[in-house]
Amino acid sequence: MQKEEQCSVKIYDRRMGACQCQKKAKIVRDGKPYCTIHDPEYIKRKQEKQNKQWDEERAEKQKIYDRNDAMRAATEGLTTEELQKLNPNLVGASRDMYEALKAARAFLTFAESRDNPLPGATEVKNVLEQAIAKAEGNEA
Repeated sequence: MQKEEQCSVKIYDRRMGACQCQKKAKIVRDGKPYCTIHDPEYIKRKQEKQNKQWDEERAEKQKIYDRNDAMRAATEGLTTEELQKLNPNLVGASRDMYEALKAARAFLTFAESRDNPLPGATEVKNVLEQAIAKAEGNEA
């Protein structure tokens, strides 16, 4: 490798468009010079590290989903009174959630009525209406 050889990777620059990386080559892989940023081995290690992190995060989320599914299955068919015995804070949390749904509905009604309506407001409001109806026992 020559002393002043550039990295062989083509990059995209906002000012100049596609051009060759301006960094000095420090590594040669398969006969091509690379800077430390574009070194294929470095990129591979970096991607493996990121994939490992994503896999760990996904596994943590999956544990939560599995726990929620198990709780849902275990409490299916129980009355409100039975659920209240299992979790004394359930009714209070339900009331808070119900009030939050009504507040969100009011906001989305306002968002729909603007001169420039908020995109998606109607769809979200429809979902909220269904949830409120279910909470009020008026499920259709």
